Amino acid sequence: MYEIKIKSGDSLLIEDTKDYEKILKVLSEFGYEKWLDSERFSLKVPQGIIGQIRFGRKRLEIVPSIKYLTVSDYLKLSFYIDDFDLEDTGLDYIEDPLLPNALVERFFETLKKLSSEGIPPKYVSKKKYMNYFAGNVNLTESYVRNLIGREPYVYTEIEELSTEHEVVEVIKQAYEYVIGYDRRYFDGSLTALLSNVKNKNFLKSEIERIDSSFGSNERTLMTAFELAKKILLNLSFVGGEGEGSPNILLNANDIFEKFVRGLLQSHLNNYSVRRPLKKKVTESDKNGKILESRPDVLIAEPPFLTVLDVKNKNFDEYFANQDFYQIYTYCKIYGASKGILVYPSMFQTETIKVIPIFENNLNLYAVSINITGRNRRERLKRYEKFVREIKRIVDFI
Repeated sequence: MYEIKIKSGDSLLIEDTKDYEKILKVLSEFGYEKWLDSERFSLKVPQGIIGQIRFGRKRLEIVPSIKYLTVSDYLKLSFYIDDFDLEDTGLDYIEDPLLPNALVERFFETLKKLSSEGIPPKYVSKKKYMNYFAGNVNLTESYVRNLIGREPYVYTEIEELSTEHEVVEVIKQAYEYVIGYDRRYFDGSLTALLSNVKNKNFLKSEIERIDSSFGSNERTLMTAFELAKKILLNLSFVGGEGEGSPNILLNANDIFEKFVRGLLQSHLNNYSVRRPLKKKVTESDKNGKILESRPDVLIAEPPFLTVLDVKNKNFDEYFANQDFYQIYTYCKIYGASKGILVYPSMFQTETIKVIPIFENNLNLYAVSINITGRNRRERLKRYEKFVREIKRIVDFI
């Protein structure tokens, strides 16, 4: 397979009209056809979008603009947002080009495991009255019903997936989506497992809004659900030659921002950590437009406020003019005494502190968080170190 590699935010000139049509087909599946310029026959990838798309016998790899990070690093962050243990699936050690296929394969392996383990009680319809023996029959009640001639004669317990639960409906949608493009993944036992689940076609926005919590005995179901979401939200099977050929696209900016906010919300329990409402920056102009803005995170420890702006940029470029003025503006709008710029890194670098000469009561910081790591345990240690550093800054008077 011929490989083309570009950085997120870069452009690509497409010389072959057939390639252009194939790329258009892939991007249309994701809803990103506007990335293409039909007049110049070029592709402009928005800053922050990463992944890979296949068209014919070619593969376009869109790598992070931060040279020391990979698509896999961001995929791991996206799973952490949902408190999902990546090591359960073996995806922790997969290289970037193999990620799309690996996601699909792990999804089907997990479904087979779910089929053999049995379905958690919360998602199962059990008590059934039938006219024939099946499942776990209650012999005493069935005998009485037969004795008095009350139909149906058999009281039994049969495990079936609940027909109206969003978690299993998303799983079935992902299963049907994959086998619709690649029949190699068809499995009669899995089809039977999901046969009683309603066919739903959730929109991507609806899938993102599904709020679910899982018990300690529901790890396999949770794994299947998280992998199903990734397949429906980030994968496409259109464009490549032969069976399969999945494409994957991720929004690294969105993933990193949600990760940092979620990490702080789950660890700083004694503080109010949220994304604030927008505030006016300017009054309306002659066209009636009002400029509004807000930071990614606001940490409140009354009477003090700290604002954070999450930058998916190279840490070596901390305090670029644009970032500096933006965090300064947020501090002034929200009345915060501290502002923190957060950057991803592959090292745990020292925090940079800046005191603006024109604002003695305002402290600005640049803090990095190491989002790389060989395994979950190593990554969690680095995340905890970052949280401690943020807490130190917030608590410092």
